[in-house]
Amino acid sequence: MEPPHLTTAQVRAVDRLAGERYHMPSILLMEHASLSLFAEARRLMQQESLQAALILVGPGNNGGDGLALARHLSNAGVRVRVVLVSDPERLRGDARTNFEIAQAMRIDLVPAGSVAQLEQAVASLSRPLLVVDALLGTGVDRALSGMLADTVAWINAQRRGLVLAVDVPSGLDADLGPVHGECVRADVTVTFVARKVGFRASGADRCLGRVVVGSIGVPPELVRLVEQGLVDGRG
Repeated sequence: MEPPHLTTAQVRAVDRLAGERYHMPSILLMEHASLSLFAEARRLMQQESLQAALILVGPGNNGGDGLALARHLSNAGVRVRVVLVSDPERLRGDARTNFEIAQAMRIDLVPAGSVAQLEQAVASLSRPLLVVDALLGTGVDRALSGMLADTVAWINAQRRGLVLAVDVPSGLDADLGPVHGECVRADVTVTFVARKVGFRASGADRCLGRVVVGSIGVPPELVRLVEQGLVDGRG
């Protein structure tokens, strides 16, 4: 039997219903997501003898997942550098909370407004690296531009180690697949709750790599009910 594939609206419904039915705050869901990321990141780093982790953080909750992952890796003794490719003032809610935690922990946070600054941020890290794409999540519905597009191109051009995508490779439309232009080509994607319907699209496999479904701590029954349309699945 094929595993479940959810639309973006259905995944948002799972998040919403986790709060409404099970009293699970969104920060708890993000923490579970980051622990799923951490398990796969540690496995890859040990299996492939990766020397450090470079986490590329964007402006939304995908970036918040990456910041929480940075905390777990740092606590485990891994050398971590977080590169902020958009203004951290744009971080809100749970992502902002995880940014402030990372600041308080003195995790290595480096802003980068250009590819040259990104290259400079990476220069002193030992290789091979775990490169974590925590730029953009399921909300992509158009071609990327500016520093986000430049960072995606940099990820795909670099040969410094393995690429781990958070939830969805940045640039991939979670409902339609790689239809808007370039997207991150990951070695592994840790996607949350369930595979996304866009993962079935032509060409998606070249962006996804190996897909791992990570838990956000919600009951599996909730995912099944949303998938089957047995509860209100509005986003």
